[in-house]
Amino acid sequence: MFDSISKYQVWGDKPHDTGFRRDSAIKSIIPKIGNRLIKVICGQRRCGKSFLMRQIMNMLIEEKISDKLSILYINMEYNAFGFIKNHEDLYNFVSLFKESFSKNKKCFLFIDEVQKIDGWEKCVNSLAQDFTEEWEIFVSGSNASLLSGELATLLSGRYISFTLFPFSYSEFLGITEGAPNVESFSQYMQSGGMPECFKLPDSETISHYISNLRDSIILRDIVDRHQVRDIRLLDQLIELIIDSVGSYFSVNKLANVISSNGIKTNSVTVGNYLEYLKDVFFIHEVPRYDVAGKKILTGERKFYINDPSFRYYSTLIRENTPGKYLENAVLLHLLREGYTVQAGSISGKEIDFVAKKNNSILYVQAAYILNDEKVVSREFGNLQIIKNNYPKIVVTLDPVSFGNINGIEHFQAWEWVK
Repeated sequence: MFDSISKYQVWGDKPHDTGFRRDSAIKSIIPKIGNRLIKVICGQRRCGKSFLMRQIMNMLIEEKISDKLSILYINMEYNAFGFIKNHEDLYNFVSLFKESFSKNKKCFLFIDEVQKIDGWEKCVNSLAQDFTEEWEIFVSGSNASLLSGELATLLSGRYISFTLFPFSYSEFLGITEGAPNVESFSQYMQSGGMPECFKLPDSETISHYISNLRDSIILRDIVDRHQVRDIRLLDQLIELIIDSVGSYFSVNKLANVISSNGIKTNSVTVGNYLEYLKDVFFIHEVPRYDVAGKKILTGERKFYINDPSFRYYSTLIRENTPGKYLENAVLLHLLREGYTVQAGSISGKEIDFVAKKNNSILYVQAAYILNDEKVVSREFGNLQIIKNNYPKIVVTLDPVSFGNINGIEHFQAWEWVK
């Protein structure tokens, strides 16, 4: 059994491809190592979770935190681990590993796509809490609901979660060896940061890959899991959101638009499908926020995609407006930085993003180019209505920076996002 999986292990006889080093993600995880908390890494399919796990394993060895024979890696996407069907199989296997390889030492257990193991949380919780043995556990999954409901209750206070996104702009520059400027940022905010794309030879191949990845997310992570019957409706909803990134929609409005296109549906079904899309990290929902009243407004909200490549390489998009790409890129940067993001409304004016973190607030306007006084007045003027001392910024693709205007900072996108 161990021979059959040795090629996937750091103690095997083949070196592993660890890909481009995700320093930002690793730096956020390293301080959390050294305890019994379960580390949960969530993120969209093919965003680099497996590579990140291999990088963490290598780091444990390089930093002499662990030796090779005290690290076990399980990837439920591989047939070699097909003998693990449920939590009992998992427990028996890892116990046998510890007894055979690392009996009296602390062991590190890594499980990729852990949701494929029936009842996995029972085994993971038991190992993490067993005071007679030392286990430190990392698990990954492609569903945001990995730790919801009863599972969150079972593991309450015993885990810490991390969300992994596709490559950031700074990572994009590291891979392409490019310089931070309007040209490289324009390329990034359209073609995105899905890791596999950087290994593909041309735009046509990338387009096919992104299309197949989208289909895989729809069929494997949504249709199969939730027994979705109307795939055509789901596909229409995805195209509508991709085509209207950053626009305000209510669930009822989305249902009405789809119905007008000849596909019968209702707000309940559309609402469920939206939750499925958020759960697999395909889209992000940004609720509307009353800045003056300090409360979330029900009804309309904005939707953005987890990587712009799904928009750029879609053959059905009617317009590829750079302003939409910029707004999406700004939203993803805020989420990577750990902000909770809402779309602001004050005195009838719109604030693109109200970003909150650690009792602080950042107000952000994203505009393609400040090409006339009317645009400048709108973008800066909307922020000037907000009468508090929290930072307020405008992010654009202008060739020059306007600096500080009445306490509001202007940033060129490629300087701010990196």
